[in-house]
Amino acid sequence: MSSLEKKKRKMTTTPNPSLLPDDLLLCIFARISRLYYPTLSLVSKSFRSLLSSPELYETRSLLRRPEICLYVCLQFPSESNPRWFTLCPKPNQTLSNTTSEKKSSEKKSSGYVLANIPLLQSPLSFCPSSRVSILDCRYHTWHDGPSLQRKRMLPSASVVDGKIYVGGYKDEDSDTSDSIEVLDPSSQVWDLVPNDYSGWNWDLVRNARLGMDRDCSPSSACIDGKFHLLLGSKGLTYDPKKGKWSLLQRELSKSWFWSSPQCTIEDVLYCYDEGMVKWYNTKFRLWEKVKGLQRLPTFAGYAHVELADYGGKMAVLWYKYVPSSGYKKKMIWCAVISLERRSSQEVLGMVEWCDAVLLVPRSYEFVRALAATV
Repeated sequence: MSSLEKKKRKMTTTPNPSLLPDDLLLCIFARISRLYYPTLSLVSKSFRSLLSSPELYETRSLLRRPEICLYVCLQFPSESNPRWFTLCPKPNQTLSNTTSEKKSSEKKSSGYVLANIPLLQSPLSFCPSSRVSILDCRYHTWHDGPSLQRKRMLPSASVVDGKIYVGGYKDEDSDTSDSIEVLDPSSQVWDLVPNDYSGWNWDLVRNARLGMDRDCSPSSACIDGKFHLLLGSKGLTYDPKKGKWSLLQRELSKSWFWSSPQCTIEDVLYCYDEGMVKWYNTKFRLWEKVKGLQRLPTFAGYAHVELADYGGKMAVLWYKYVPSSGYKKKMIWCAVISLERRSSQEVLGMVEWCDAVLLVPRSYEFVRALAATV
């Protein structure tokens, strides 16, 4: 058989992926990481259409193929809108399972970088607003959600038992007892959470609001199935199951904690303080050091650190100035830490990987980091 005949035979026997049934392609795409969708969408118009269809994410859900996506929001002083980045594989690099590799003194690349995604978000502002913007992580688009019942300044939100709780200063001076609202995603309606706790001094909240700056902006967290909110220098805890309010525990109401990087992972509160990652022991009301993080680099004193729940693991982001740039640029680094609760008084962490992920101008600042399941 001549080479020409072999070539013709090969061309007739090789299937054209675009001719495969859509249902079969959806099942194939649903089993592939979303990080590769941008590349696949370049194959053909039909691929691009399927990859942007709601049916694809319905198929992923049916096949139980959820994926954790890490997002980082950065602000540039000369730009009104912050920029959003997502963690994705480096171009032309095959990812390896670094969690199963043996420890080595040789530094290995994680295979990830932070890639810019075209998102527009309202500029950060102290102006009161009832507007709620929702990021659709499937298509990287923003859309308006149900409006809050009260206009709020720099509201802080946390999820408790599938419901979204929001706390923040209102624009009205007359009453602050309804500083909390809750949204049930199934009803898409915000409800006010009445607060008649007699031990709460609302004058402190009003005074903090009138002289508000970023250091006293509202902060919240979900711990042990309860909503914790700090307004000014005081904090409250709300138990949705009992419908009961109480004062924030003493160790949680300290200002150093709320101004420190923090996140909640599987109902456990973590923060970064004094050069170490800590977790809050609600049983003994103590901050404990997360053990086993010897491989986590020591951060410079100037470095802004961010923590995020990364599908039950902890994502840690920070930056270092780049000397070769004349300190005009800084490199953002990321580490992923697996966590294991050994006992009531011990949490063990293991650094799975740590690598530089994005080079930015010196003037860029972290706004926040978060992860979503898609």
